[in-house]
Amino acid sequence: MRIPSASLPLCSKNCHFTLILTSTECEKIIVILSLHPYRKAPNVYIRTTTYTYNPAQENELRQLNDGQLIPFLHQLPGFVSYTYGLDAATRRGISITVWESQEAADGFRTAMGGMVQSFQAVGLQIDPSQVYEMIRQIP
Repeated sequence: MRIPSASLPLCSKNCHFTLILTSTECEKIIVILSLHPYRKAPNVYIRTTTYTYNPAQENELRQLNDGQLIPFLHQLPGFVSYTYGLDAATRRGISITVWESQEAADGFRTAMGGMVQSFQAVGLQIDPSQVYEMIRQIP
């Protein structure tokens, strides 16, 4: 027996979930909760920065990220999130930040001030950043 599904608002940002109730032969009820997979992202901006680094100084790089950059990011107006990844084999890394406005994304490097030199001092060679409007976000 299949009970009809329902689509209900999940939050104030037009997210929805689908609730499907089904009954198996053993009369157990199974609940399937799924977020709709595609939704328009809010008006936010993604800033990507690639760089070359020295894997021998990876610990120092991580310490700067964790001890200085992350706390600093949380203080910046318009900051939403931060992700970074490293590949020791290619000596490359990427930083991805998300911002509430293009102005906040564009101003990040300037806001960092002397912190840029701290990263360069541990062997980071930073490529020019790119800023993109977020179109879709798939959780």
